[in-house]
Amino acid sequence: MELIFFIVLGGFVGFLAGLLGIGGGTMVVPAIAFWLDYSGFHCDRVMHVALGSSLATICFTSLSSIWAHQRHGNIKWNIVSQLIVGLVLGVVFGSWLGYLFDSKWLAVIFSCFLISNAVYMLNSFELTKHYNQPGLFGMVMVAFTVGALSALLGLGGGIFFVSLFAFWRWPMRDAVGTSAACGFPVALVGMVSYMLLGIGPIQSNELDGLNSLTGLVGFVYWPAVVSISIASVIFAPIGAHFASRVSNKALRRAFAVLMLVIAAGMLFQLSTLA
Repeated sequence: MELIFFIVLGGFVGFLAGLLGIGGGTMVVPAIAFWLDYSGFHCDRVMHVALGSSLATICFTSLSSIWAHQRHGNIKWNIVSQLIVGLVLGVVFGSWLGYLFDSKWLAVIFSCFLISNAVYMLNSFELTKHYNQPGLFGMVMVAFTVGALSALLGLGGGIFFVSLFAFWRWPMRDAVGTSAACGFPVALVGMVSYMLLGIGPIQSNELDGLNSLTGLVGFVYWPAVVSISIASVIFAPIGAHFASRVSNKALRRAFAVLMLVIAAGMLFQLSTLA
């Protein structure tokens, strides 16, 4: 049953990624949290496992995206090199910050993010003003902020970077491609950070049985990661195939409503999280 759940989730995530060009963290984080809670693991670290596992899936799926964008010359590697140090430091800080919160607070933070992102998508805001790209120090600070938020939310950072690059008057293909390249180090460092941060608590036998989950390494649940990653890679091209056949505006609004439903569900279940 668990394997089927994660394969279906991965297929859905991959389809949406191909259809809307979005990352999977917004779906993977709440889905893993829901599944662990449904399976009886009501403890302070359920959201940590969801965040770490989400970053692990992004780590693997982002490689295929980087390969595709690199073939079309859509990645500005000079910008990636300017951002990399700030990203790594930000992700380490964001992971540590997430470790300090219990699952209730992480669920609240993630729900607020879903709601704000849904409002953005429902209103279809368009850029009316652009800004110049900052200098090196500004780039490092931007990268640190995005890295910290991404680690705290279990995301690859694409949802932030694409908007930022658009503000800097970049062509959308370069914004998406460079964002994908930035997403890999974010996910990789985040995955390793959550694995290391989770080793002690998971081995302490204080977490209502989470330590008994087969395949759990730190705060990364590998059975979910592998199942979701494989399914998402298979279904992403299918979503891309349908992208040109369906109204993107209608799809974005439908996805926004789905995010509102998920946020409401997470807030409703807060009482069940220890």
